[in-house]
Amino acid sequence: IRLNFTRKIAAIKGNSEIEQKLRELYAEQLQKSLADKEKQWADKTKREEKERADKIRQDRIDELNKLSEIEATNLVTSQIEENMALEEKYKEGLLSREEYEREKFELQKKYNAMALENTIKTAEAIVALMPDGADKDAAIAKLRQQQAKLKEVMNSEFDDKGGDKKD
Repeated sequence: IRLNFTRKIAAIKGNSEIEQKLRELYAEQLQKSLADKEKQWADKTKREEKERADKIRQDRIDELNKLSEIEATNLVTSQIEENMALEEKYKEGLLSREEYEREKFELQKKYNAMALENTIKTAEAIVALMPDGADKDAAIAKLRQQQAKLKEVMNSEFDDKGGDKKD
């Protein structure tokens, strides 16, 4: 750009007022063109940096989701193992049917609460990765409210003996 305008200015021969004005006009056009290119470059750089940051953020979110899935799988495996051990105790006659059902229900509640906590922690970590300017505190507060409501629903769905739905 600079070379092109320098050639145009150099091509002007003479020192008349019109020729001086033409040189000034070319010099102004050069400055404007350079400023436009600089702004385009700055905008492009900013956009590319944002895209890189967004990709890094998305990669981290994907990683958190994978870790959450692994934790959920581990919880299910642990729950199955505990249920099998409980069933074995029942088959051996170490537990009455009522004790077996109550303990099975308590295991279900325990693992539901753990799964819920895992989900909330993952969601909080994802919220923490939200871009600057996002209302992270409000999002976390909303997650906590939803968690409390879910726990309330889980606890109110069944009576203290376990397993019997309230009407």
